[in-house]
Amino acid sequence: MQDAARRAEDLGYDVLLVPDHLGAPAPFPVLATAAAATSTMHLGTFVFNACF
Repeated sequence: MQDAARRAEDLGYDVLLVPDHLGAPAPFPVLATAAAATSTMHLGTFVFNACF
């Protein structure tokens, strides 16, 4: 995840969004990892599934 986030930032992407869906990795650890690896990207979830 860190390499992918750094690569996206190097390519000029501004935003990284991850899904919150059954079967997908939990969004907060993914976002925390991306935040630690990048310095300018905005991070968030597509939709937050509060029921889970």
